[in-house]
Amino acid sequence: MNHSDQTAREDVALFLNACMAATHVADALVFLHRYVCTHYRALYARVLALPINDTNRLLIVAQLLRHGRGINARQRALEHTLITRTLQEVQVNRVYRCFYDLCRAGVNNRRTRAVMRAFLLARPDLAFHAVKYRSKLKRIITHNHIKVSAEIYDYLCRGAQGRPRWETPLFERVRLVHFERAAIYDLPLAIAETLAAQYGIPRRRFLEHMKDRLTAKEKIRLNNSMTREKVRHQDHLLKAPLMQAANAALAIPAAERLADRDRWESILSHAAKRLAARLQRRFGKVALVIDNSDSSFRLRDAANRSLAVGLSLAYVLPHVAEQVRLFWTRPVSEPMAAEPLGLTNLAIPVIDALQSDADTVLIVSDGDENVHRGGADLAVRVARCAAAPGRSIQVFHLNPTYDDAALQPKALGPHITTLGLRDPRYFDFGLECAFFQKGRRSIQDLIRYLDQVAARWSDFEQSA
Repeated sequence: MNHSDQTAREDVALFLNACMAATHVADALVFLHRYVCTHYRALYARVLALPINDTNRLLIVAQLLRHGRGINARQRALEHTLITRTLQEVQVNRVYRCFYDLCRAGVNNRRTRAVMRAFLLARPDLAFHAVKYRSKLKRIITHNHIKVSAEIYDYLCRGAQGRPRWETPLFERVRLVHFERAAIYDLPLAIAETLAAQYGIPRRRFLEHMKDRLTAKEKIRLNNSMTREKVRHQDHLLKAPLMQAANAALAIPAAERLADRDRWESILSHAAKRLAARLQRRFGKVALVIDNSDSSFRLRDAANRSLAVGLSLAYVLPHVAEQVRLFWTRPVSEPMAAEPLGLTNLAIPVIDALQSDADTVLIVSDGDENVHRGGADLAVRVARCAAAPGRSIQVFHLNPTYDDAALQPKALGPHITTLGLRDPRYFDFGLECAFFQKGRRSIQDLIRYLDQVAARWSDFEQSA
């Protein structure tokens, strides 16, 4: 492999890891996106078709809209398809934030205006958005001269009291709240929450009045808040994604979790089965090392993120592997009893995992070893040297945290492939990236893989 190929591999691997792990929009991450967009635009755009997090998807959308000169018609058509599909899938508040930032930056090219106009005019609930996202929507519409109904335009510019009476029912209900507080409970939760805080309605009273009017998704979103207020809706977690269910389980003390074991087992098992049905990759014998030390809780960006990923994999791997053995930094009787405690001593469980008959070892950790620093990497190096001829052990470090300064997840050492993984939904793609990092996939292989995924979203014909 020549120097330019190696540099390209490192650039792309750095970017793909950032797409899976980074959620904080730091200047360094924006620079990385700009760099990859400039030098590897064909690959950069196709990454939108992959299951990366929303922060990076919208950064890609913004970069593609900012810099659209000099691309051919086929590439432009593919980008338009991927951008449109991405905007449909990402939460609407994040889309509006992306559009708002583009407006503030003075981006006003024809392509960007067309994308924003098409997105807004396709909203069936634009009146609702006008109330909830009023300031952002006002800036987007006025900046791009997008034509909307007279009532929506007046509401955006003048507010709820801008007319003595509104024909739009939602606008009228918001106006009435100013005169009659009880009207707040006739509003959608997302709007009622803001107005309740604005008018000083106690949180507990508000939740008690609203609990019978919530949708299933609203009950899931408010689960933690309502638990604090002694209003429980755990049954609705049966429909939640696995990572969300794991976070909810770890948010309560282990003793309380174990006392309600059957319910939590049902919640996590149902979510794991749904995710396993979507994963393509299958495994033989797997050893899963989970960091349940104190550092797995005290993360900068998300408490319990590392432990939640480990717990999620503990439930989903039995559905996609022939055999799974669990190893912990601090032994626990069962995954349901896991809680963050103690120092991070990865070396011992990694050695135990390597001595098992597993052909794949997965290590879930934030990479912060404070006992036997570097011990996990040393154990892997020694195990590979001592391995019987013909036996190959694959070792992957799954790190859900991202180091903004280093532009990559913190690694355990040079002998362990590290990839960012904040959610088990990204597991298939994460391993594809790991094989690419190890040199088992070329850049051309990766582009073909991206084309196969992107082709599911578009009708473009792959070139020979």
